[in-house]
Order: sequence, then C-alpha cells, then structure tokens
Amino acid sequence: MADHILRLGTYDFPDSLSVREIPQAVEVPTEAIPRRHGLARGTMRLREKQVTIEGMLSHVSQVRDVRDAVMSACANGRQKLYVEDADRYLWVQLADFNEENPYNQADKLRPVTIEFLSDTPFWESDTLSSNTWNTPLDGGDVTLTNAGNAETYPVFAITVAGTGTLNIAITVGASRTFTMNGAVTAADVYVVDCLEQTVVKQSDSSDKMSYFDGLFPWFSAGDNVVSLTNGGAIALTSIVTTWRNRWY
Repeated sequence: MADHILRLGTYDFPDSLSVREIPQAVEVPTEAIPRRHGLARGTMRLREKQVTIEGMLSHVSQVRDVRDAVMSACANGRQKLYVEDADRYLWVQLADFNEENPYNQADKLRPVTIEFLSDTPFWESDTLSSNTWNTPLDGGDVTLTNAGNAETYPVFAITVAGTGTLNIAITVGASRTFTMNGAVTAADVYVVDCLEQTVVKQSDSSDKMSYFDGLFPWFSAGDNVVSLTNGGAIALTSIVTTWRNRWY
C-alpha cells in the first residue's frame, strides 16, 4: 500500500492536501434529571461522516486543476473517497470547495479547504466477497465471514434446478430468516438484495417481492452461518452470495 493515499474516484489529490477531520459518532448530551440514581447519561450513536480535506496549493492553476477534478468526480452525485487505504472507501458528496485568494496574487500559496458529506457511517471494501454454494440441500449450511467490524448486507442469487413451486427458507445466524415461495422454471435465478430490499428474477429483472416473506438478513462482523430449509420438491442448483466487508 502506498505511503499516502487520498483519492476521489480515480483522482489522486496532491500530496500537499490531507484529511483534517472525519467525525465518527456523536453523543446525545447528558441531562441532569432529579432521580435516585443521578444523571441519565446519553449514549453514542452513529452518524453520517463529514470529511474535511485541507492544505496549500502552489499556484492558481493547481487550484483550478483540483477544483475541476473534484467537480467532475462528484458531478453525478456520490463518489468513492479513499483515505490511506486503497481497499476501503466512503461514499461522499461534495459540500463545499473553499479557496483563499491571498491579495489576488496568482503566484502565492493558496489555502484550500474541501468539505465532503457522507450519507453512511460505514467504510466499504472495494473487493466484493463471494461464495458459491453448489447443490445446497435441505438442512445444509455454509459459514461466510464478514471480515469488517460492522454489519453488512449480502446479495443472494438463488438458481433453481426444476420447474414447479419453490418453497425454501434461508436463515442467517440463529433467527434472521426469509422465505421464497412461488412458481419457478428450471434455471431461473432469483436475486435477493438485502441492502436494497428487492427481489428480482435475473433474466428479465421482473419484480418478485410477492415470493418473499420475512426479514432481509444482514451479516454480523465475523463468521455467519447461512442455512437452508427446502420444504418443497424444487431443488437448488446453487446459492451465490456476495457482500462487501464494512467498517465503522
């Protein structure tokens, strides 16, 4: 890994710019409440991250180059920001680009502050983790590892082996369960996206939420046991699971 990584999408910021602040959480204030056990102290909660990048740029033309790159990268909304790790990114949007012009002299060093906002408190891995569970049977299970320290939401691609009525349940951990029940044709693939909370038939992207019942499960940090209950006559060819490791 490089000594210094500060990247927005595919654009590398100049070495003279660095991250000053990434707030991680906020504490609900402590309130003095007359009660037997004293204060009722607030608790920490996750919040969206605010990222401040600042430093000195050497010339008006360098300021222009940085501004153009940032504006272009964020033109369509969210962009990936990498800080000191080429495999972890934070989704951000540009909030402010501030340049101080010293006495309108183009050849002076120029202080620059760039503010980004993220609508998620999590860093995500650039590497998409994947597992293929071939010919999963009723009562079988597989252990999948979320290598981050925060929960993440998987995508299940379920391929059926026969034609008829599908009747399965997939459980993550002890109790995070969803069922799929509906008419299927051999080789159909049904994609359950637990983050977006959608269920579609892969071949034509048709909505199949009517087949779904239960919870959209998440992966906790560490090992997660995924188990199958098949209560019908339709066997499965495979369950392909993909996820991104996430960190606080």
